[in-house]
Amino acid sequence: MINISETLATLANSSPLAKTSVEHLHTCGQRLLDGGIEQLGWMFYLISPNKSLFNTPHEVPNYEVQIFPIFTLFMVIEQIIRFFQRKRASRVTDILINLGAGLLFVVARVLLLGTVLSIFYFLYDNYRIVDLPPTCISTWFLSLLLIEFVYYWVHRSLHEINIFWASHQFHHNAVDIDVSTTLRDTLIDLVIYEFFPIPLALIIPPPILLVHMQFSLIYQVWLHTEIVSHLGPLEYIINTPRQHRVHHGKNPYCIDKNYGALIMIWDRVFGTYQAEEEKIAFGTTAEPYKTFDSTTLQFYYYYDSVWTKFKQMQGFGNKMKALFYGPGWAPGKPRCGLLSDIPDVDPFAPLERYDPPIATWKLLYCMVHGFLVALGFYVVTDHPLIRYSHINLMILFIYIILTLTAFGTIFDGRPMAPIVETGRCILFFLFDTYIVSSWMDSSLSPQFRGLTESVFIIIRILHFMSIVLWLMVWLNSTNKRCKETHDKMSLMKEDKYIDSYTLEKNSPTQRGLVIRRMVFLSAGFFSFFAMFFVFSLRYDECTHFLTLNKVDL
Repeated sequence: MINISETLATLANSSPLAKTSVEHLHTCGQRLLDGGIEQLGWMFYLISPNKSLFNTPHEVPNYEVQIFPIFTLFMVIEQIIRFFQRKRASRVTDILINLGAGLLFVVARVLLLGTVLSIFYFLYDNYRIVDLPPTCISTWFLSLLLIEFVYYWVHRSLHEINIFWASHQFHHNAVDIDVSTTLRDTLIDLVIYEFFPIPLALIIPPPILLVHMQFSLIYQVWLHTEIVSHLGPLEYIINTPRQHRVHHGKNPYCIDKNYGALIMIWDRVFGTYQAEEEKIAFGTTAEPYKTFDSTTLQFYYYYDSVWTKFKQMQGFGNKMKALFYGPGWAPGKPRCGLLSDIPDVDPFAPLERYDPPIATWKLLYCMVHGFLVALGFYVVTDHPLIRYSHINLMILFIYIILTLTAFGTIFDGRPMAPIVETGRCILFFLFDTYIVSSWMDSSLSPQFRGLTESVFIIIRILHFMSIVLWLMVWLNSTNKRCKETHDKMSLMKEDKYIDSYTLEKNSPTQRGLVIRRMVFLSAGFFSFFAMFFVFSLRYDECTHFLTLNKVDL
């Protein structure tokens, strides 16, 4: 039997060069292990106060970007456990929409950072009530409690004010709950989350506020899952998946309950706490909107519900109530409506959701391109080139929106899908020119540049081949439509046309579903290892084996 320790010792004694390599290997492994454990702790708010106290906001890391490798691992592990628990696999379409919404959320937060900090510092420098030391542990814990208090009321307002619920419903219309659901937030949600804590700047130093504003959302990653059951006495103190599942339920007893992020104290104080009593049906009481277009899902409620309700109301007072009372309000009813109006649900009934047939090759295609976007986001977003350049941030922001739009048209089977995706692939080269090339010029050592160029040549070829593929799909579907005889009604329904590439001739067998699930899990593992490799490049000891200098990511 091979003894690894003896083998390493033999290699170390063989030559000075080998000894140095073994030492670097050991140090690299230790640094990666320590970094991975530290990031794992971040997911549960296990962070040393001493390591998260900063004098200036520019010293505060972008934790939301740095946790991407661990977040990816969480998603893969969750799907494996769901498989053995005989639960439905999460749909690739939902995961991609959730991830895209999360990327937009983080980019928009970086865009707003300057404005938010300016307001924070204006209030703190001119009107602060007390002088709390910014590097004191007691200040850190006080900030945690206050952020939790503000988050409770912000979250509650998102449910109990109709124009806020119009945005937040996007997070709740997911009928499957998994860790990726954490990222399913809208840009309006972001603005509300960012600006509601402003009054705390009268008490808390801004750098500490930035730390807790990030961790308040990061902690919620593990709350969005069905694989964790009762955690005993721990549930009296902190928020757990079992309690947060109630918050996402559309059962009558679940409505407007459990708003807390980290702790459940405020829910118990203000009477909104609810324990899980029976199997929960997830989603909203409204019928699911039949599209995968992310922009439509985020904003359709404003027109379909809020504006329609506003127009129907008589009198200025009722019109204002239609905007600022709860979504269930109507004349003669309480501010948040009547619980008896909530329809009963059967959690054991077949799941009702928008689920058009999507060819496996299209799902795999979107997974590959979605991975490339996520990996590029992880590499460049926290870099000063992006973090402090609004122009580059806007380019990244627009490109992510276009990616989500293209994926939505593909999943919906729309005739415009080939054209939209072709346009996105063409615009990738613009993104490559203005963002990626600048990042390479400013960050990479000469030794690493050759390897990176090779990788990007492959990515560019992939996008060129994608352009050719979608042009072929478009020409093929166009020719088929020209050969068919359409009556007037079929022409009116052209937007719902689904080409032969989307329709599958036979429903997949159970064996086919298992194979498909294994392929998707393998892709998830690959994504994790790719991001973990990029994460390792932060350490000199790890880049030594590639004869590189440290890469500033």
